[in-house]
Amino acid sequence: IIGFFKVPFVGSVAVLYVTMLLFSLSVSSIGLMVSSFASTQQQAFLGCFTVGVPCILLSGFMTPVNNMPMFLQDLSQLNPLRHFIVILQGLFLKDITMSAALDSSARIAAITAVCCARSGCLRARHRARHVAYRFRNGYKEKSMSRKALPGPREGRPGGAPPVAKTHGIVYVSSTQGSGAAPARQERRRPSTFT
Repeated sequence: IIGFFKVPFVGSVAVLYVTMLLFSLSVSSIGLMVSSFASTQQQAFLGCFTVGVPCILLSGFMTPVNNMPMFLQDLSQLNPLRHFIVILQGLFLKDITMSAALDSSARIAAITAVCCARSGCLRARHRARHVAYRFRNGYKEKSMSRKALPGPREGRPGGAPPVAKTHGIVYVSSTQGSGAAPARQERRRPSTFT
């Protein structure tokens, strides 16, 4: 790709690929950490935007880090994009070696390790709460596959009649198996925003 666009590149392609892999792992670990804080997919999307935009602004990509206030310069040390841009500038302009890129690579690796460990701890804590809740309420651990769920003709657990969902209104049929048309009762759906 570098040769196709005729971009002047004086560094090592191997160093570029190794640091790109490390940076990709770091960004993925940050995404895992943000999503482990969220309880829904929408919260995860908003969390990624909330983290992603400041990371780009504090990386030194648009404005130099040296022109930022001191507290933002210190805060940008937690940003893997800042360290990756330092490596890219060195590879494209100065022909740095892997040993010269090791300082920034070590910082990216440290950010990756911390974010992976934090997301693993959050996931384990969430799983422990889920298991404790199920244990307290007397539930047995069941498979979450489609085969474990009742089909539309099998009815629901506890003798509840089958439920038909139509445009946000839930209809419950009170007659099963008889030739009469089912009587429909309108039942409100529980709110998802609690």
